[in-house]
Amino acid sequence: MNKRGDVSTIILFLVAIFFAVVSLLAMAGFKGDFVDWSKETSDIMTEVEFAEQYVLESADVIARDSINCDESVYGLEICSEEDLKERFKQIASMRDIGYFGAGNFFGEIRNGKFSFVDSGKGSYTLSFDEDLFVQAKRGRNEVRRNFNTR
Repeated sequence: MNKRGDVSTIILFLVAIFFAVVSLLAMAGFKGDFVDWSKETSDIMTEVEFAEQYVLESADVIARDSINCDESVYGLEICSEEDLKERFKQIASMRDIGYFGAGNFFGEIRNGKFSFVDSGKGSYTLSFDEDLFVQAKRGRNEVRRNFNTR
């Protein structure tokens, strides 16, 4: 009889048993800490989403307040400012609460790196010279998302 295939069949069987034992040891040694990692990642992404919405809504509110300035809220000094961009900067500085996740939003405003583009019919679009970013940090993990208001 031909016995040349017996050695390779035995080796294949031993390799299969070896991989089965290694797999069982890996499953037995697994600590299941994906839940903590997954929650941390989910928290970071939720915070980044919140920060982006915070920046967009803040830009909208500050722009509305700049255009329709209420003297009882901001005072005559700010509302009498004729330059819309300067009024926007002053109102933004009043509304800046130092939120870490807001990224460079208030810094870009302080540095004047934005403009109001007339989009016709008396409406304006707020445009920044550079992309804005928001960020979130948990432990050693940090997420940074770039976007623009255009």
